This record gives sequence, C-alpha cells and structure tokens, in this order.
Amino acid sequence: MKKIFSAVIFLFLIQTLNAQSTRSFVSGIKTEAFRSKINLSWILPKKAEGTSVIALLIYRDTRPIENTDFFKKNKPVATLPPSTTSYADEVRDTREYYYAVICSVAEGDFGETDLYYDEELDAVPESVESKPYYIILPGVNATVTGEGIKLSSKKEFTPLPKENKNRTYSENQMRDLPLPFMDILGDEAEHQKTISREAEDSARSLFEGRRKVQKEFLEPYIFEEDIISPNGGDEYLLFEILKVSFIKRDYKKSVQLLSRFTLQNRNEKVLERARFYLGESYYFEQNFPMALTEFLSLKDAYPSLSHKWIESTLTLFEAE
Repeated sequence: MKKIFSAVIFLFLIQTLNAQSTRSFVSGIKTEAFRSKINLSWILPKKAEGTSVIALLIYRDTRPIENTDFFKKNKPVATLPPSTTSYADEVRDTREYYYAVICSVAEGDFGETDLYYDEELDAVPESVESKPYYIILPGVNATVTGEGIKLSSKKEFTPLPKENKNRTYSENQMRDLPLPFMDILGDEAEHQKTISREAEDSARSLFEGRRKVQKEFLEPYIFEEDIISPNGGDEYLLFEILKVSFIKRDYKKSVQLLSRFTLQNRNEKVLERARFYLGESYYFEQNFPMALTEFLSLKDAYPSLSHKWIESTLTLFEAE
C-alpha cells in the first residue's frame, strides 16, 4: 500500500514539473513595502513552444489567494506588458495584502528567436486571442505572507496655555521658566541679537554639504565579465545591449532593451547581471520605485553591491 501511495506522489510530482517546463507562469514572486507602496517582483517564465505570453495580470486580496475560484469573482488590479518584472502597488491603508501574478497566454505558432531587439519578430499579432492561465502555486506566482505599509501618525501637541501677566506666586513657589527679561539699564534697543559671522558661515556650509550628499548619484557600475566582448551566447547579447545603450548613458533605451532581454530564457548568471543593469537604468532615469524593486530582488545574488545601490536609491527618493 505504501509503495502504491509513493508511486502516486511521484507521478504527481513528475506531472507538476512537466507542467512547469511547458506552461507559462511567473516564479520567484517577492514583495517589499516602502512608504505608501508595496513593490512586487517576479521572474518571467521561459518561452514555451507554441505559446506566447502577451500580458501579465496582477491580483490582490487581504487573504492568501489559494484557489482559482478567486479569479471568477475578482478582477485584476493591473494589467501589465509581458516583459514587466515588477509592479508598485499603491495602497492607502495598513492592512496586509497578498498577491498573485497570472500570465495571459495566446495560443499559436510564434516560433523561437534570440533577436530580442526585433519587435516585429517578437510581437504577438493583435488579432490573436488570449486567455489567462489560471494556476496558483504558493510561493511561486502567489505570495504566502502578507505585506503591508506602516502609516506614520502625526503627533498631537497640546497648546501651551496663554500667559497670565497678572499671575502671582506664593512665598515658596518657583517662577515659570524662562524668566522674563528685565531691561534694568534701559539699553535693550541698542543691542542687535545676531549670531557671529563665523557661526553663520559654518551653519551654511553644513546645510549646503548635506543637500549635496542627498542629490549625489552613484557612478554606473559594470561587472568585470561584461568589460570585454565575449565570443557568443547570452554574454555577447548582453554585451551588445550595454554597448549601444548603457555605456552611452541612453538609459531610456537601455530599459527597453534589457526588459526585452530578461523576458527570454537566459543563463542564470547573465540574467542576474542584466537585471542589475536594468535597476541601474531605472535609477539614472530617476524611476526610483522600479530601481528599488530590481535591487531588492538581487540582494541574495549581490549582497554588498545591492545594499549600496538600495541605500542610494532610498536617499535620492526621499530627497525628491
């Protein structure tokens, strides 16, 4: 009996793995709360033969999304392009939210190509019908822990009572502080209450230096692997993207090319570097929420480097 049960479990796992290799759904979903937004990130699915993802649907609920019945009663909070790897959800309360990312898939023979930059080859015809691929895999394309923001409450101050000029004090009672000024010599008007020139210059230089630090951007970072042109493969494609856009500081174009590059099945290490360059491109485009999402998703791959860019992104975001 135990052998039969083990065989059933084994077959179920095999079917699940096979489904993951041919079906279209995102993986590695993560959430991170910042200010009034909850930032989501995920890894796009590998391109399956005969299918094409044409949109991503974002769902949100105050409870874990565990079955497909949820989609019959609720609409997505956002519909995103297929190359998107992150989303910033703006919320207005402190409740914890759970998310799911669903792929809308178009059936048909679209072929496979490595020309990530050719929009005519990669595009899906507008006439093609699509349908959402409703599948819930907790921890893969649906979050299992809630994420919420913390709203800062304004401190309430009790106004000071109006001064009673006719107040009298008993023999053993101390006067309120500060004590009133008494112009005994009668020359109060002759004295100007100013700080010294040295103190004023020091305060000005300190303030200007602080503002300069808040607006200082990091220098673009390039991994050693991408300095020299490789022979071919994913490394060469990434090198070409950097050469035509990132190195020239055309970060708008860099965002477009890197987003498309990360959509397809790539070498894991190359994909991690590409996503870091994508975060840098968002950073220099001053799209700080999207940059923060990319850097946060790479904390495990590049701990110290990601920490440096996360801190700078937060500083620049707060200085806006």
